[in-house]
Amino acid sequence: MTHIPAQILLFDGNCVLCNGLVRFILRWESNEQLHFAPLKSEIANQLAQIHPQIKEKDSVILITGNQIYTESDAAVELAKFLKWPFRIGYYFRYIPKSWRDFIYQFIASNRYKWWGRTICELPHDKNSQNRFHR
Repeated sequence: MTHIPAQILLFDGNCVLCNGLVRFILRWESNEQLHFAPLKSEIANQLAQIHPQIKEKDSVILITGNQIYTESDAAVELAKFLKWPFRIGYYFRYIPKSWRDFIYQFIASNRYKWWGRTICELPHDKNSQNRFHR
């Protein structure tokens, strides 16, 4: 069994938008504590055995310790890891979850049509490579 990091973001490795999100986080993260893995990876399968509620999710999933955040909750929580001014995205938590999730689901259901598909892109620099899991 692979070591599972304390904070890990599971993302759709075939989605251009999701890969862009990961690159954005790498650029604006306040300190290098997040790890990343595609939803269809070995570590994601291991996490699904520990947290069965994430098995059928087709969204960004943020796991920090025993807390699991999906859909708009994951996006809002991710803002806590970012530098200013993007950290203010955390205040979107005050918007009702049903509204946030509606917008998230609308974008997620159209992401391939609007942005297309890609092959999961792993970073080339050594500092980031050890934070990516397959």
